[in-house]
Amino acid sequence: MFFLIGGSAGELAMPMFIGLVIDLLMQSKGLEVISTYICYMLILVIFSGICVGMRAAIYNILSERIARNLRKDFYDNLV
Repeated sequence: MFFLIGGSAGELAMPMFIGLVIDLLMQSKGLEVISTYICYMLILVIFSGICVGMRAAIYNILSERIARNLRKDFYDNLV
């Protein structure tokens, strides 16, 4: 559940940062502020990617275990 929330929060927050960067570019603000927001976006993308990857890995491991147990139960019933 933690990885699902982390990945979703990262994907939902990304448009906000993109909008902030575009607004700052239109206002010709300093590059320091823009680079700070871009660094935040990079950290957010990395965090979101790790969360999504961990969620997918856990899902795959659990589904493989369920399939293995179903095959074992089926084989035991046949024998």
